[in-house]
Amino acid sequence: MDQNILQQTYILERQAQELEEGRTAIENEITELREFEKNISDFSSAKETSAFSSIGKGVFVRTNVSDKELFVEVGKGVLVRKTPAETIELIESQIKKLDEARMKMLSRLEMYSHALSAIANKINSEVSQ
Repeated sequence: MDQNILQQTYILERQAQELEEGRTAIENEITELREFEKNISDFSSAKETSAFSSIGKGVFVRTNVSDKELFVEVGKGVLVRKTPAETIELIESQIKKLDEARMKMLSRLEMYSHALSAIANKINSEVSQ
């Protein structure tokens, strides 16, 4: 068996595995964002005036909610005031971008799968000769 074919197979399998890990990470992020979107929606429609707010490391403090506007970090510690609807739009935009990246990864995974199948067919034909 040609050493070059084995090396190509190894490289393709490794790249496919890395893509699969990336796809899984993206799907997990999408799931988290959808849950976050639901939480924002629930918060927006809630009638309660108090809530538990995380101050980090599993520690919470009871807070009074004076309005439904949120402060969203847009990078480098910069906070922007947004309504829940605006925040949901931002989350939906992030989900859309992640889904596009996921689809590109799936396309590349399919390409690698076809390449690996072609190599397997070539090996099978060489072995049967």
